[in-house]
Amino acid sequence: MDMVRVTYKGGGEAVTAVVAGEISLYVPPLGSVLPFIQNARLRVLAVTTADRLPSLPGIPTVGESGYPGYTFSNWYGLLAPAKTPKDAITTFRSAIVTVLKNPDLNKHLSDLGYIPVGDEPEAFSAYLNAEIDKLAKLVKTLNLATEGP
Repeated sequence: MDMVRVTYKGGGEAVTAVVAGEISLYVPPLGSVLPFIQNARLRVLAVTTADRLPSLPGIPTVGESGYPGYTFSNWYGLLAPAKTPKDAITTFRSAIVTVLKNPDLNKHLSDLGYIPVGDEPEAFSAYLNAEIDKLAKLVKTLNLATEGP
């Protein structure tokens, strides 16, 4: 696929541009465009997660659309300085997991396309390292170069 990158100052400008027809494609976090999808101002071609999303069960994954093994997901997590005491990390994590178990919040996040996890810090660290490795290989394989805005 041959594409031209168009740089915007933020996601809001990019969403406006794709809704207005100024650009043809945007890969946003689902929560930021769900209202545009629901009122048929944007059409979802595929989701980039490994599995279909509960909030968009009729939308195939990129893998199902002819690119098996393709996954790319936005993630949100809490990070702390490396020297943060373990007991502080345990206390924060416990509070976060408690909040994530709230059924109303969990449903709201799921409806927005988010998949609450609440893993152990070591599991999150392993996930981040695997993502860094995957993307580094992709950049090298495709001979991509980064450029400023």
